[in-house]
Amino acid sequence: MWVKEFKIKTNASAEKIWEVYKDVKNWKKWDDGIEYSFLDGEFLLGGTGVLKPVGGPKTKFKIIELVENEKFIDITKLPFCTLKFTHRILKEGKQNIIHHQVEFRGFLSFLFSKIIGSDIEKNMENLLKKFVEIAEK
Repeated sequence: MWVKEFKIKTNASAEKIWEVYKDVKNWKKWDDGIEYSFLDGEFLLGGTGVLKPVGGPKTKFKIIELVENEKFIDITKLPFCTLKFTHRILKEGKQNIIHHQVEFRGFLSFLFSKIIGSDIEKNMENLLKKFVEIAEK
């Protein structure tokens, strides 16, 4: 198993942050590692979509947990491994904290953490800064 957590503070409201999360087709605006992404339906518990990483194959994801304006968790099935993204909005005084956790579990988690995880870790700070810029507009 491989787990990494990333956080950034923002003045954006939880509702505004949630709008940015729900706008799946525009995730590429704050995540340079995404070529395109879309939902098959609505941004709801059990919802599914597709994400195409830059330089990688398109993957399917499923929303397995969702609490509006608080958090959502999506998973992607990889060969002998599961990639789990947890996105949380945490309140701290008058600000919010955007908290992302990335987790690889399974037999090949060591491999995917090196192939995919290292890029995620390297780019997360910039990704969160762009996310905040959009959410605070």
